[in-house]
Amino acid sequence: MQGKLEILDGFYADGDLAGAERRLDEWIREAQKKGEKDVLLTLYNEKEGLYRVTGRAEEACRISDESLLLVQQMGLTGTVHHATTILNAATANRAAGNLQRALELYLQARDLYLDLPEQPDKFYYLATLNNNISQVYQGLGDFRKAEEYLRTALELIGEIDAPGEKAVTGANLAQVLLRLGNLAEAESLSKSALAYYESPAGKGDNHYPSALNARGEVCFYAGKYPEAISFFRKALEISLRVFGENPETACIRSNLEAAERAAGGMKV
Repeated sequence: MQGKLEILDGFYADGDLAGAERRLDEWIREAQKKGEKDVLLTLYNEKEGLYRVTGRAEEACRISDESLLLVQQMGLTGTVHHATTILNAATANRAAGNLQRALELYLQARDLYLDLPEQPDKFYYLATLNNNISQVYQGLGDFRKAEEYLRTALELIGEIDAPGEKAVTGANLAQVLLRLGNLAEAESLSKSALAYYESPAGKGDNHYPSALNARGEVCFYAGKYPEAISFFRKALEISLRVFGENPETACIRSNLEAAERAAGGMKV
């Protein structure tokens, strides 16, 4: 299975999501034919993520339901595999706008991880969970609660060596702090996040457009419209090239249009 995941990583690094989907479909048919449920579960989770980033949230929800059923059939209830599958299902539902369902699933996954024996990746997964729960609260308009979960995520990340997770969490927190009027800390966090994605370690990370968008939002709130436009344009170009049209590109485009209107006759 590791070999398959490495092949998928190659497709993702090249921005060839269509090629990744074709290969996943081939492997899923093969695993179904052979009755390889463990392989199938991993492939379903990969397919769910691919559906989500390409803007097909309802399809992502459908395949996440199949994954949860497979977990039950395999007798994996209460295991780390169960927790990971619930996490993926929650993220799919968040993308589909099913926020209350997403929150319910994220909290289930968090409780499962907390009950599991100590594992090498426990802090990482708990940080990811808190990050995602924050996203739901942002969607619900509760930015104080969103801030609380993101700060918890950053504390957990401090226990491990995960610069990528620290960067994405920092960018998310910057966007939340803007809504709460804390421009100074948002400025610092967005700069740090972007520095990671523009370093050799962060090169090619799929979260780069989100970090550019976050930096653009900070500049927009600070009244630096030409800079905001530059960041939004770059974020949109990379996001379209890697993911195609999806809810994130729509959000970036909306931000770009707002910055262009605000800039008016300013030189960009």
